[in-house]
Amino acid sequence: MLKKILEWFEKNKIVSAVLLLINLGVIIYFSSTPGGAISFGSVWPSIFYHFTVFAGFAALFLMVISTKKLKLKYIIITILVSLMIAISDEIHQSFVPLRTSGIGDVLVDLAGISSSMIIYFLIKKLGK
Repeated sequence: MLKKILEWFEKNKIVSAVLLLINLGVIIYFSSTPGGAISFGSVWPSIFYHFTVFAGFAALFLMVISTKKLKLKYIIITILVSLMIAISDEIHQSFVPLRTSGIGDVLVDLAGISSSMIIYFLIKKLGK
């Protein structure tokens, strides 16, 4: 069933592209919000946010660029573009009042991106 859902999103690229842009908008919105306006209370919600938002970005980006047959080059392009967005997000965040940037967030983003690619690959190759 998951494989059919992925194939539907790959086929309906406009829907995937709109969701991708919404996801990117969420990233930009939260990155642009000054430090005191958003408080997670602990580090775990922040880690969860970074992991999931970048896992979602990577999956949606791959759905937009891939063809019916999943190729390694699409996965590599997705990882590189997603990582560039993650790094750009942290650089941008360093200019926002009361916000900090750090390599730790990029590493959590990369973990989300990588997990998303592994799950995507497994669904495509092993899914029924």
